[in-house]
Amino acid sequence: MKPDACQFFCVFHCAATLLQLAPNNPSAWDSLGLLHQWRGQYAEAEAAYHRGLALNPESGVAIIHLGNLRFQQGRYRAAEEQYRRYIEIARDDNTRARGWNGLAWVYAKRSDTAQAAAAAREELRYQPTPTWGALALALLRRDATAVAKLREPGLMTANYDLLNERGMLRIWEYLHGQLALQEGRTDEALNRFRAALQQRAVEWNIDSFEDCLANALLELGRNDEAMAEYERILKINPNYPLAQYRLGQAYERKGDRDKAREAYQRFLQVWKDADSDVPEVIEARARLW
Repeated sequence: MKPDACQFFCVFHCAATLLQLAPNNPSAWDSLGLLHQWRGQYAEAEAAYHRGLALNPESGVAIIHLGNLRFQQGRYRAAEEQYRRYIEIARDDNTRARGWNGLAWVYAKRSDTAQAAAAAREELRYQPTPTWGALALALLRRDATAVAKLREPGLMTANYDLLNERGMLRIWEYLHGQLALQEGRTDEALNRFRAALQQRAVEWNIDSFEDCLANALLELGRNDEAMAEYERILKINPNYPLAQYRLGQAYERKGDRDKAREAYQRFLQVWKDADSDVPEVIEARARLW
C-alpha cells in the first residue's frame, strides 16, 4: 500500500471507530474532517468541523483546522477569522504561536509583507524555538534577512527519532529543500523535496507540502516533470490547493493553450468561493483567452 493510501486508511479507520464509540466526541468529528480535507472533499470537511464545534464551541483543533481548510480554498478573510478565534481561546503559548503562524501565512498570501512580518514576530514571541514556522514564512516571502536570522536555530541538528515520532520530518525536509533551492543548490533541493514526500503527510498543517517537488520543478522550468507530479497529486486530491492553477501554467509554458485553459477553468471551479482579489484567481480569469 502506498504511503498516502496507507495514511488515508489509518485515519479513516480511526475516525470511523471513534465515531462509532463516541458519536458526541468533538475530536472524532475533527478527525473525520481532516480525512475529508486531505481527499479534497471540502464541503464534507467543513460540515464535520462544524459538527465538532457544535458539540464544543471552544474545540481548538476544529477551529484551527477549519481555518486551514478555508486557507486552502483561498478564503483568506474567513481563515483569518478562524485564526484570530484560535488565539482568543488559547490557553498556552504554543497554541498562541500556532494561531499567529496561521495569520502570518494569510498576510503573506495577500502580499501584505508588513503584517506578515509582524505576525511572524508574534509567533516567535510565544514560541522562540524551533523557528520552523517563521522560517517557512521567511522563505515564502524570500526575505533573505529573516532567513539568515532564523536558519541556524530552525535547522540545527535534530533528533530524527523524535521528529519521526511526532510526524514532523516532512516539514524538516521541506525547509532544507526550500533553503537549498533559493541558494541555487538545485540537486540537493530536489532530493530534499523527494525525501519530504517519503515522510508522513502533515495533513493537519496549514500546508501539507505535497506539492513541494512539483513547485520546484515548475520554478526550474522542468515543465514535463512538474506536470507529472501535479497529476500525481490530483489523483490523491482532485481539489488540491493551486495544483490545477500551476498545471495550467506548465501547459501554457509548453504552448498548449487548450489544456492550459482547461486547467485554469478547473482551478476557478475548485476555488469558486475564494476571495475575489486573490492574485491567482485574477490571473486565471485573465488567462481564459
